[in-house]
Amino acid sequence: MIKTLLKLAVVSFCTLTSLSAYAGPYEDGMTAFEAYDFDKAFSLFRTSAEQGNLSGQSYLAHMYFTGKGVEKSYPEAVKWYKKSAKQGHVSSQKQMALMYSSGKYGLEQSDAQALHWYKKAAEQGDTAAMFNIGIIYKDGIGVAPSKETAVSWFRKCAATDHGNYGTCSQMLGKMGVK
Repeated sequence: MIKTLLKLAVVSFCTLTSLSAYAGPYEDGMTAFEAYDFDKAFSLFRTSAEQGNLSGQSYLAHMYFTGKGVEKSYPEAVKWYKKSAKQGHVSSQKQMALMYSSGKYGLEQSDAQALHWYKKAAEQGDTAAMFNIGIIYKDGIGVAPSKETAVSWFRKCAATDHGNYGTCSQMLGKMGVK
């Protein structure tokens, strides 16, 4: 019995060791990116993105957006951010919201689309998105101003124990809400 358990432990250890030693294109891309080897990072993120890795798609979009490792291309950046955002990548959803809000980078300005993407990110618990939705309703940006809706979003944000907790609580205080 002990020999069997020992064999299982050795096999498990070897399996875990080999898995942790493996890094795919996304992980290798991050290593290259953090080492400022943007050409290599771009190539690895492209492979990762084409394999369907959402973070790989988002980083590939970022590289097109900033022109790191590749010629700057807003249409390509939008394409990859949108692809990743549609599949639920929070950072890409917020980036889509920002781009629609500004009306730059080849996208027509659309408060409705900005709100749409912020809501997608907020539904996944992103406090920055919750805060921005609160601002949108507080200030009536593309929607009828609604203190009630703004307060609701600020409260959701303030109820979390991470992210923009203090900022959301401060906003509630500025609005005279406890």
